[in-house]
Amino acid sequence: MSKSKLIFCGFVVFFFCSFVSITPTAATDHIVGANKGWNPGINYTDWANNQTFYVEDLISFRYAKTQYNVFEVNQSGYDNCTTEGALGNWSSGKDFILLNKAKSSELLQELRL
Repeated sequence: MSKSKLIFCGFVVFFFCSFVSITPTAATDHIVGANKGWNPGINYTDWANNQTFYVEDLISFRYAKTQYNVFEVNQSGYDNCTTEGALGNWSSGKDFILLNKAKSSELLQELRL
């Protein structure tokens, strides 16, 4: 199963981002996990709750590209811990997701085995 992909709900990143529609003077790059990057030991809900997101900001994921992917899913995908019907998929290991409109987003980090 070395090529199989599984999602571990314990390592799910959830951002319920209510974006402010007024853009500040300079966009911010919100690095998920700050200087630790992707680390399963971090509470990402707390991290997201301590951020202020604006349209035109970036959310950046830093991780080992051979081990993880990032998916944008709808609320049902998040609630059921599945990437089926994903709205977006990133896998470079250094992904930048542009927040181009005010909305709520659910993002999952997938562990590849």
